[in-house]
Amino acid sequence: MLGGNPFLSTWMIPLEFTKLGNLIAFSTYNTNLGGSIPDIFHSLALKNLSLYDKNLTGSLPPSSSISQVEDLLLQNQKVGLTRTIDLFSSMTYSVNLGFNQFTGPIPDLSKGSKLLYFCNNNLTRVFPPSLAFHPSLVVTFFDDNNLQGPFPIYMFLHKFASVDNNNFYTNTADLCDSQVTILLEIARAWMYPYELSVAWEGNDACRNSSFVTCDSEKSIIVIYL
Repeated sequence: MLGGNPFLSTWMIPLEFTKLGNLIAFSTYNTNLGGSIPDIFHSLALKNLSLYDKNLTGSLPPSSSISQVEDLLLQNQKVGLTRTIDLFSSMTYSVNLGFNQFTGPIPDLSKGSKLLYFCNNNLTRVFPPSLAFHPSLVVTFFDDNNLQGPFPIYMFLHKFASVDNNNFYTNTADLCDSQVTILLEIARAWMYPYELSVAWEGNDACRNSSFVTCDSEKSIIVIYL
């Protein structure tokens, strides 16, 4: 544990950590950690990784071995870490990635995690209904992202969930308009582009979107991707 040393100058995670094969917990609270996270997790036995409230930047390491960590705290980076979150589909307990710059769709998270904190990122896609029936999921926070589709009322019937300040196209569990549903299927094929989610508001495919052109009958005649 290197936490509790606020007077250390700015430092980065050294590659020499790969020699600590039996390391199971790494905490850096109240230190001046910065830089990127190196791809060293395949050499470690980490179960608890606490790197929150730092100045870490860049993308997460490409190795899927980071998903072996049972408790991962990476929230509140000054600039924000980036990457899609598909690596975390098999984590077994809790992950907090809040207040970063993570992008892309929510993956299938039904294999493990109990506590999910993904608020204040740039995540997109229709909220996956499978999360409502996740047998071990207890709490999920997806506030302040760019999630799309109908409001996921089913989450509140089964779990403690918070999904405020997203781009849901309805305020209830009602289905989306038929043209909106078709556009969501197209967006899914393109991995739910962030730009599309930001530009598109409400349950009307022809309103406030620079990605479609509609005729006088409000039927889509051109799609720009």
